[in-house]
Amino acid sequence: MMATANLNLVHETEAQRRHARVKLPARLIVIDPQHNQYVLELSEISASGFSVVDDDAKLHLDHVYRGRLLFNFDSVEFVLKISFKVMNARSEESRFGCEFQDLGTQEISTLRLLISKFLGGEIARVNDVLTTLNRENFTKARKVNTSAGLTGWAKTKALLSTAIMFVVGLTAFAYLLSTLATHYLVTAARSALVSLPQQAVLMPKEGNVELLVKVGDTVKAGMPVARVQAPWAEQVSTMLKASATPDPKLLSLLQTQMDYTLPSPCDCVVLSTGVANGQFLERGKSVVQLIPPQSQPYVQASFDYSDYVGLTAGRQVWLTLPDGLPQVSGTIAQVMMKEGLSEQTQGAVTVLVKPDSPLSAATVGSPVAVSVAPVWLDQLRNDATTLLQKITLS
Repeated sequence: MMATANLNLVHETEAQRRHARVKLPARLIVIDPQHNQYVLELSEISASGFSVVDDDAKLHLDHVYRGRLLFNFDSVEFVLKISFKVMNARSEESRFGCEFQDLGTQEISTLRLLISKFLGGEIARVNDVLTTLNRENFTKARKVNTSAGLTGWAKTKALLSTAIMFVVGLTAFAYLLSTLATHYLVTAARSALVSLPQQAVLMPKEGNVELLVKVGDTVKAGMPVARVQAPWAEQVSTMLKASATPDPKLLSLLQTQMDYTLPSPCDCVVLSTGVANGQFLERGKSVVQLIPPQSQPYVQASFDYSDYVGLTAGRQVWLTLPDGLPQVSGTIAQVMMKEGLSEQTQGAVTVLVKPDSPLSAATVGSPVAVSVAPVWLDQLRNDATTLLQKITLS
C-alpha cells in the first residue's frame, strides 16, 4: 500500500531566509517623533532588519523611527545610527519586526562584519570595525550600454572606416606574404647590368686621336671614324721644314706613314666614344664603341653555381630596373660558365636574359636586379595581374 504524501512539507530552499538572523548582544535606543528616547533590548538582527521586545508597546506598525544601535567590543561601545520601519508585531510576545531604512555603505559593511564574525565563531575586534569603515567595500556599478544602433552618417562612417581598415590589413598581409616568398622562394642574381652587342674600334698603336664621328652617327663598313697621328710625326716634319734643303718627297712620305685613319668594321651606330679630340691613347685602347642598328639591349646576370638547376633556357625571370622604372619580365636566352675568372667570381654562372619588352638604350650599363621565382609563383602572379587588369577595365 502506497504511503500518503505529506503536503505540509516545505523544501529547505523555500524556507531559507534572504539574510541570516543572529542574536547579538546589543541595545536599541529609539527616538520617537516627539524626540523622546527609550531603550529596548535587541532580540535578533540581520543585514536587512532586526526584532526587539517592547513590553510597553511604544512602537507602532508602519511607523518610521530613528535610533541608535549600541554594540560592545573590548570594553568599547560602538554606536550605529539607523532609521527603521516597524513591519510586523506579535502582541502575545511583545515582539516587533523592523526593517532598516536608507542604510549607508559603511553601516551595511559594519553589520555584515559583525554577523559574519558571529556566524564564524570569531570575536569582533575594534580594529576589525575600524578597518571595515576605512576601506571601500562596494564595487562601482557596471556601465550599461544603452546606445542605440548607428544610423545615417554615423553608420556610413563606421562602414567606411571598417572598409579602410580591411584594405590596409589586406595590403599589409599581401606585402608580408610577398616578402616571405621573395626571401625563401625566389632566387636572386649576384649582380646584373643592361648590355648591348658591341664592337670596339681599338688603337693599333699609340698616337694622338682626332674623332671623325659623334655619338648616334650611323656609319658604313670601312668608313673612317677617327684619325691617328704618331706622337713624333709633328716634330720630324718641323725639323725637315727647318733644314736648308727640305725634300718634298720625304715630307709627303712621312705624312703618309705617320697619319692614318681607323675604319668602321660594320654598318653600325656609334654608341660611345672613349676619347676626346687630340687625346693621346696607348695601343689596344678603345676609341669608339659601335652597335648594330637594330640591336636591342639585353641583361647579363651572374648567379651562384648552387642555383644552376633552376637556370634553364626559356625560363621566365623578373627584371627590376633603377630610377623607379616599372618591373618587366624576361626570358633566359643562354646559360654559360666562363673560365679564367677572378677569385671573386669563381663559382658564378653567367645568364643572358632577353627582356620581353624592349629596354631603352639609356639603360645600357645600368645595374638591374634579376630574380627567378618558382613556376607556380609566376603563374599566380600572372593570374593576379590579369585579374587586376580586368577589375580596372570594368
